[in-house]
Amino acid sequence: MVDITVEFNSKVPIYIQIYEQIKDLAYSGKLKPGDSVPSSRALAGLLEINYHTVNQAYQALWKDGLLKMERGKRYVIAKGKPENEVYSEIEEEGREMINRALMVGLTEDEIMNLMKRILKGKNGGAGNHA
Repeated sequence: MVDITVEFNSKVPIYIQIYEQIKDLAYSGKLKPGDSVPSSRALAGLLEINYHTVNQAYQALWKDGLLKMERGKRYVIAKGKPENEVYSEIEEEGREMINRALMVGLTEDEIMNLMKRILKGKNGGAGNHA
């Protein structure tokens, strides 16, 4: 069972809270493509809310391509994090790493050599940049 909670005092509508949590679970890999989500009635019962609210969240997730309907009218995760988003995150993390390396005095050649060693699985250990 997925771990979803709602904050009744939040200004964010409950269906948006559910939408965001399921999206986060899919993007983080905690829910994988093909994993089923609880039925609207089951999740509504757990959260003590109206099942139409859960349906509203599921419909929005379906419309955005994050959920798909399978036989027996059950929803499953359709996809994880979009590839372009993953690429953008990796690029940003790479920029931060390169900036840190430059700040501590590594040259571009040293950074490139370090990256090649990492890719080959031959990293000589922390602090070794010769």
